[in-house]
Amino acid sequence: MAAIKNKMNRTANWAHQFFVWPAAFACLCWLISGFLHPLMTWIGPQPIKYRAPAVQMVNYQAEQTAKLIQKQQDALLIKLVASEKGALLQVTQQADQPRAYYQLDTGKPVLNQDEKQARWLASYYTGIAATEQMQVDYLTEYTAEYPWVNRLLPVYRVAFNDDEQHVAFIYTETNALAGLNNTTRTLLQSTFRALHTWNWLEPLGFIRVLIIGYLMIALFAMSASGFIYLITRAWRRMPSNNKWHRATAYAVTLPLFMWSFSGFYHLLKAEYANSQVGVSLTTPLQLQHVSATALQQVLSQIQQQIHKGADKDAHIDVHKGTDEKKHKKAINGLAILNSPSGPILRLSYQADLPKNANKNHKYKGLNSEATVAYFDATTGHALSTFNDKDYAIWLAKTYRPDASKAQTNNNEIIAEQVRHFGMGYDFRNKRLPVWRVTLNDAQKSQLFIDTQSGVLADHNNASSRLESLSFSMLHKWGFLVPLTGRTQRDYIMVFFLGLAFVLTVFGLRLKLNGRKKVKR
Repeated sequence: MAAIKNKMNRTANWAHQFFVWPAAFACLCWLISGFLHPLMTWIGPQPIKYRAPAVQMVNYQAEQTAKLIQKQQDALLIKLVASEKGALLQVTQQADQPRAYYQLDTGKPVLNQDEKQARWLASYYTGIAATEQMQVDYLTEYTAEYPWVNRLLPVYRVAFNDDEQHVAFIYTETNALAGLNNTTRTLLQSTFRALHTWNWLEPLGFIRVLIIGYLMIALFAMSASGFIYLITRAWRRMPSNNKWHRATAYAVTLPLFMWSFSGFYHLLKAEYANSQVGVSLTTPLQLQHVSATALQQVLSQIQQQIHKGADKDAHIDVHKGTDEKKHKKAINGLAILNSPSGPILRLSYQADLPKNANKNHKYKGLNSEATVAYFDATTGHALSTFNDKDYAIWLAKTYRPDASKAQTNNNEIIAEQVRHFGMGYDFRNKRLPVWRVTLNDAQKSQLFIDTQSGVLADHNNASSRLESLSFSMLHKWGFLVPLTGRTQRDYIMVFFLGLAFVLTVFGLRLKLNGRKKVKR
């Protein structure tokens, strides 16, 4: 036993001496940048509105609108959306191109409306006057300011000339705020990415992975050797100037294990695994059977909804698979979508916001939709036997033909609605609610379907979920959130980051003092 203990001590001593400088460098870089991450949340800019604007006014001519829709051959998505001057018809022909807009009453195109929509939404979400808008850019690729961790593209970058130099990123397909920066947050984000992910080395590819991997192994080795010291060396025999270093080591050895292991796992997965993220649109719409009769019936009911006022009951039925209450809800919009039986009209009712909605609600997830109703696009009849779950399952089969192998319960495909961000589907996706369809394939894939737009919002498999679990629990300490909430979790993590910083400083002090003694 004594021989084993001595061998462990010699190994630990070698590792602690050999890796001290790279581990100290890595630790200081990642501790400082780790602190910047919650700091961005605490002091970063927040929107004044937490949901997209509702449809407030609908001026339409059903015959004209039907003809207009039928002309949109090869369109991927057609929606009625809110705009600054009332509802417009939004047409997506190509996923990476600006969307086209048309007036519902005349059928005339509204020129350059996608950029105008972005400008209006930027001021709507930030509360900053449109006169303060300085520059608008259309982004089809990720940038240092709008990195790949975001899920929505293309977006408009709207820069303001106010005191804080706000920049809003707008995704016009859903009228969503995809991101919000100011000078301070941009600086913090750039520093975080430079120190934490070393994004400036990304052009080097494998060399970047090799460097970061070495530093993580060094940090892991220091933690492991330090742990051996803790269990093999007696406190009472330790010099007094070592005891502060040891005292903090008791608290942070395990966190350092967790951060280094999960960080290395995340690095390898992000660099070499096939990407599972990204938004996909379905095949072109079937528009030849969209009728003026159906549009007249549904649009007239939308108009009546708007005119009734928020405190009165609506008369549009909400069918099976949704909330069956008939209380009046604001209108998100109307989408024309494909279905197994041909084109359908999907009417979306806006969800109520929590009282005093704030950033904590945003990170947990604010649902854009409360209820939904489906109508036949030819007859205008309400579809009592077709609901949101049915549509999600059909879309899953469209995106993945092998979805017929989906996990079943009594021969029924398992599709569950996701109404909060969490494991497997997090805040970066920006879309709620979605439907999770679990497949019974070799990879145990999951598809996340946004039925509001008929898109595949995200997908993952067993391997990516395992890494996500590791990163969420070990790196971001997600296990604390149900117990403490996000803000308190951040405070606890910052406390341990501070202890790890103290550990590093005392360790370097001991190393430097030891070198001075050797020179003497």
